[in-house]
Amino acid sequence: VVLFRSAALPPDHWAGLPTLGLGVGTTEPVLEVLDYEKQLCENYLNDILSSTSAGRNIEIQTGSAVGHPVETILEHSNSLEAPLIVMSSHGRDGLGRWLMGSVAEKVARHAECPVMIIRGADEPKGG
Repeated sequence: VVLFRSAALPPDHWAGLPTLGLGVGTTEPVLEVLDYEKQLCENYLNDILSSTSAGRNIEIQTGSAVGHPVETILEHSNSLEAPLIVMSSHGRDGLGRWLMGSVAEKVARHAECPVMIIRGADEPKGG
């Protein structure tokens, strides 16, 4: 089992930050944001790992990336030749889904293996 989390940087993270070596200034603030987001991903996965693996004889690996979530999930699953991707849904619908898109839906459409989408803990039942 591989637990993988991808973090996307919302556009407001980039406001006021120097470009990646293409403009005046330093790239240090950008790299600090990327490192911070990656650390958040790793902390999240370690919390899940410690709560799910206790007393179980299952090998669980973790991985994280900062970037476009659909692309990083697909790249990681392809590199592992994953037989199945299991994802949770945030439960957006209507205007929220249209504006934000659905990462799970896009992964399911473009993955080379089957994708199982489960309802997230915060997502209402029904509908």
